[in-house]
Parts: sequence; structure tokens; C-alpha cells
Amino acid sequence: EDYTRLGGTSMAAPHVAGAAALIKQKHPDWNPMEIKATLRYTAVDIGYPITDQGFGRVNALAAVNLSSPPPLAFLYATGETCVGTVYINGTATARNFSEYTLYYKYVGRRLYEDDFDSPGQWTELYASNSSADEGVLYRWNTTSFKDGWYIIKLVSTDTKGRKSFDMMIVDVENSGRFIINIPEYAIEGRHFNVSISDDHNNPVDGFIIFRQPFKLPQIHYGSNVAFYARPITRPWINSVDARIYVIVLSSGKIEVHILRLPIYNT
Repeated sequence: EDYTRLGGTSMAAPHVAGAAALIKQKHPDWNPMEIKATLRYTAVDIGYPITDQGFGRVNALAAVNLSSPPPLAFLYATGETCVGTVYINGTATARNFSEYTLYYKYVGRRLYEDDFDSPGQWTELYASNSSADEGVLYRWNTTSFKDGWYIIKLVSTDTKGRKSFDMMIVDVENSGRFIINIPEYAIEGRHFNVSISDDHNNPVDGFIIFRQPFKLPQIHYGSNVAFYARPITRPWINSVDARIYVIVLSSGKIEVHILRLPIYNT
């Protein structure tokens, strides 16, 4: 028989899947998100940037030997650009939950692949002792923050003092930009509005596109338009992530903003 060494996600995927199966065998009552959090929590940091190694090397033995799942910490993308008030969505829960804290770190005007590991101090943005399950962690008013890229870090803690974390990068662009107002979420089978205004609350016209998964996109032109969240045809799906695309012509330049909008099943 021959043996070889291979790398990449194609080889990582079956190994991680096997580790997940071992955890499920040992702890059949753990749900998929708890298993995912366990794989992250017990992974061994091997010293590479997070963009290369993720949370590290899988430690199957440590994962299986946990007596209870660690706290959950998952951030969900806010969109390509953050303007005005931004909803930071995610999950911060635990079987014995204590608190979650959001931090930020300013990266600058340029973004590099390894910026998740950029030097600098973390600044606390918000803290709460109330858990959140696929909900709004914080409504971040970015108007007092300088433009550029920020790393957002979520740390979730349980009563045993165990901590899990997640990170994402967002682009804050408020100077000379437009204020786009969208709801925190939409409900299937109902209408919702999207509006565009300038810094002085004057309406601004633009193309607004609503793209819901597995549905034809809806396109309108104006400063305040209504869309219809079509029903989610699969009842076992609790929610889907839609996208709002806003295209505005300003000073001879085209500005494009992409925002996330969760749609919930009734």
C-alpha cells in the first residue's frame, strides 16, 4: 500500500467531518452549532495567520473529551459597506451563559489578507449578559468612527469561564456617502421599505435591488421604495439571507452598496 501527503481544503474537509462524527457519537445530544463551536474551541493554534489556518489544527481527542459544549460565538456578515447605523448580527449563547463582548480594531484604509492578525489594541464596543441566538448583538452607530476597515471580534463566555470567539472585517464609509435605511429583518409574505438620503436627510434617488435566494430579483428606482419578501417555500428553513444592492450616481461616479437582510419564516 502507498501513503502520501496532501493539503488544502479538499483534504481538511473529510478530517474535520470525521472529527465531527466522533463528537456526535460521544455526545448525541449536542446540536450542529455546538459541535462546530467545539471544533473551534479545541483547535490547536499552529502559528499561521487565521486566513491560512482558520482556528488551527483539529484536536479530535480534546474535542471528544469535553464534558459540555463550549459557548457559541458566531458573527454574520453585515454587508460589503457599513454606512450610518449597522446591525451586528450573530449568535452568542451557551448552556450556562455568562456574557458576550464585542470589540473592534481599526485596520486602516487598505486591507490585506493577514489583517485579522494586525497589531494593535482591541477596544470594547459593547457588552451584554443577555444571550442572542441568530439575532442582533448590537446596533453600531458608525457616524463618529473614521472611515476605513475595522475588525469586529465577538467573545462569548460561559459560567465556567470558557471563552469562544469569532471575527469579521467591515468597511465603514460615511464621509460624503449616503444613508441607507433598511429594516433589521423582514418577514416572509410581507412588504418592507428601503430608503436613501444624504447627510442632511434629503432624499436621494438610486437603483435598489432586492435579491432573495431562489427568487427573481426585484428592482426599483427611487429614494423610498417598497419590496415584497416572498414566502420561504421550505417550512423547515427558519430564515434565509437576502441582499440589498443600492446603486447611486454621485458626482459622475457610481457608488454601489451591498447590505444583508435576513428574512424569517412565519
